[in-house]
Amino acid sequence: MEKVTISISNIEQVKSLIDNVENKLAELKEAVCELEKMELKIE
Repeated sequence: MEKVTISISNIEQVKSLIDNVENKLAELKEAVCELEKMELKIE
């Protein structure tokens, strides 16, 4: 087993990556909701 060293800056980078992913997911959810509304109007 190799020793894995994680510096505090790495943890901060991971946190910001997760925040970015969460933001993108929220945007995707909104986009899907908008698409669903549009589809309901089309039908």
